[in-house]
Amino acid sequence: MATICYINEISCAHTFRRMEVYIRQAGVGGVVGQSLREVYGQEGAGSRSVVKLVNRVPMWNQKMECFTLNFHGKSRCGSIKNTILVEEGSPKEELMLFCKTEEHQFHLEMKYPLTPFVALGIVLTGFDFKLCCE
Repeated sequence: MATICYINEISCAHTFRRMEVYIRQAGVGGVVGQSLREVYGQEGAGSRSVVKLVNRVPMWNQKMECFTLNFHGKSRCGSIKNTILVEEGSPKEELMLFCKTEEHQFHLEMKYPLTPFVALGIVLTGFDFKLCCE
């Protein structure tokens, strides 16, 4: 399915979390006992069986005093869960966009190679505080 890794970053006394997601290309078999991250590491960046997605790094907004991303008007609430995933090396094409729209409402968009099931799994990991923030 997918391997999801969270890495806390500290930049100029401000923190944000970095995410790496490894997913298997459709129709490609796997090796039992190896994580997708290990397979990607062995095959390298030119891998055809595993795709590495990373979150777009937010920019510090001095005026607002917070990290910001462009959600094209879809996000109305700031949240650490707001995420844009892109394929490593192709930062312009957004493959997954997840953002908070209201207090208890969120918006999710995804493109191939993500499936709705995998995208939902990625999003749900962000709701586990200990998994993504410690």
